[in-house]
Amino acid sequence: MGKNGLFRVMMVVVAVALISVGCAKKPKIHLENLRDGGGANGATGMPTTANVDGFSVDGDFANNGQPNFSDGNSAGQQNAGGANGTDGRWSDTKTPLNINSANDFLANAQPWNEKVYFDYNRSEIKPSQREVLDRLAAALSKNNKGVVIEGHCDERGSAEYNRGLSERRALAIREYLHDLGIDNARMQTLSYGIDRPEIPNAKTEAEHSKNRRGQFLVGDKK
Repeated sequence: MGKNGLFRVMMVVVAVALISVGCAKKPKIHLENLRDGGGANGATGMPTTANVDGFSVDGDFANNGQPNFSDGNSAGQQNAGGANGTDGRWSDTKTPLNINSANDFLANAQPWNEKVYFDYNRSEIKPSQREVLDRLAAALSKNNKGVVIEGHCDERGSAEYNRGLSERRALAIREYLHDLGIDNARMQTLSYGIDRPEIPNAKTEAEHSKNRRGQFLVGDKK
């Protein structure tokens, strides 16, 4: 073998060695945090698209297009008492108790004469609705009555998704009242979802808007 041939062989050996070292130094990819929907997108995983209330909604769903009810609704609790909040996501004002009706919490319950209405597929208290809650808080501050906060949805979308949405609405009201000084022990939430529409078989948006509501029963706390 001539000098040129030996030189080519040595160059090939050096190139192979450099490639091997470079591969050996590549960082290890850790996949442990990708389990259970974790990773870069957090606990909810990659946002997907699903049909809610008759519309296409992005972002509130976990893997496979299923609602992300980490507040407890995914456990299949379909009664009106809400979730137990056992996953630690809710605490204090964000934790509803599991009751089946207002009678489990109140005696001599009477409807409050005002309601709070929500935007489509939203659970935030609208500025236009705050005066209603301010008046309710002012009335409750004058006595020791208890209040049951009912969350409701319009009839579009799945029962499971709307159960969670109506619960979030009731919890938002409860937190607002708590911020106004009403003790948590005097309040309870019920999630009715689509079960008790104010306007059954609603057709127009004006009719649907009446079903997206929070309403109240006030009575003697048991």
